Amino acid sequence: MTASRQHLCDICFVQHITEDAQVWCPECEENFCEKCKIHHDIAKATRKHEIISIENVLKLPRFVQKLKINCSDHDERFVYVCSEHETPCCVKCIKTKHIECRNLTPIETVVKDIKQSPSFLDLETTLSDLLTNITNFVEDRKANLQGLKEQKRQCEGDMQSAREAINTYFDELEADLNNKMQQAFVKEETEIKICWKTLNLIWLRNIETILLKVKLECKIPYEYEKQQIMDGGVLPNGELIFCDKKKSRLIIMDSDGDVVRNIMLTFCPIRSAIIDENSIAVTTADKVNIVDLKTGQVLKSFAEGLKARSILLHNRNFIIENLGKGYIIADLQGNTVKSLPINFPEFLYHHPIIINDKLYYAEQDGSEVVCLDLEGNQLWKIKDERLVSPYGMTSDNSNLLFVCGIKSNNVFVISADGKTFKEIVAPNEHLNGAISAYFNKIKQELLIVTQNGNVSVYHVI
Repeated sequence: MTASRQHLCDICFVQHITEDAQVWCPECEENFCEKCKIHHDIAKATRKHEIISIENVLKLPRFVQKLKINCSDHDERFVYVCSEHETPCCVKCIKTKHIECRNLTPIETVVKDIKQSPSFLDLETTLSDLLTNITNFVEDRKANLQGLKEQKRQCEGDMQSAREAINTYFDELEADLNNKMQQAFVKEETEIKICWKTLNLIWLRNIETILLKVKLECKIPYEYEKQQIMDGGVLPNGELIFCDKKKSRLIIMDSDGDVVRNIMLTFCPIRSAIIDENSIAVTTADKVNIVDLKTGQVLKSFAEGLKARSILLHNRNFIIENLGKGYIIADLQGNTVKSLPINFPEFLYHHPIIINDKLYYAEQDGSEVVCLDLEGNQLWKIKDERLVSPYGMTSDNSNLLFVCGIKSNNVFVISADGKTFKEIVAPNEHLNGAISAYFNKIKQELLIVTQNGNVSVYHVI
């Protein structure tokens, strides 16, 4: 069967007519359409030929489709089989290629009763056995593949169980280590606190002998419009930081009094509490903002709606003044822990200080320094005619309070029990309008800043 024309009628094709073939005649080795098949079935020479439908021909193996019954050299039917050369031959082949061959057998004799011959039966049996073996092999491989899938699922389940067991073990190990670490931390923390209290008792300063030595006096520079400084402090790296309410900025100065940079804000800062080297809590009219010290961006806001003014960071809690109403204690996330109601004047600020579970603030209106317990009960208050309108206040975290008078332009030191106090910086013009005090515990230095930007740093000895 010709591969290039296997779907076309060969008779029509020779006449340059394209017609789909319906049958194939193995003896003629030609395809026939329905019309040509009728002539083929009627013709005396071909009426006995057995034809096969094209559909069935295409189902035959390729090598069967390529089998020919005519000689390709002489275009005549094969009539004999040469046993010596094991090849079929036509009449002309006998005269040319097989003239000396003696074992020539007619094809009719060779194929006669071929299906009943022992060789064919043996071949059929062999093929049947081979097919059975192949079928068994395929079924065995399928069963083997299924077994592998089951083993894979089992392995995955085992690995998942092992992982869960490992995770459980490490979770328990982590919890145990965290528990032991926490116990060790609490133990060490307790010992350190005891040691710290002991050192405080040893190093308690005597007010009578305390001295202040001027280390730096300078002025925060400004252009054109004056600033309104509301607060000051010392960053962990030793730089000074100030809140300028009027120009909505934080001013950073080095220890020599030179401005390093300005951090412009989107709100008016009032008072501040340094959290760490990267952030600072700053109060504004109605909330507290956590500000990034590198970018000036507000990282978080809380206590919204509160008239937030003075603020202190103590033992990882914020003590925030609620103008005219007392104080709010909030954690680092801004959650209110406790309220401490106090009837304050609504137009004055009261910066809080805490020493040994006692709260201190300065009352400008009465020129008094007041001490309370953390429940709001007043323990004592003192005043001195030389200290007028005390405003900025700080402590050395042991037994001393440092207070500056915004109108008396001086600095007082007061013992934590309120029994002793004295003036340690006499009134002077550089302290006119002193509004903020900050004690640098690392360097044992006292920072005082005024509303118009006068800066004083004292070494406490």
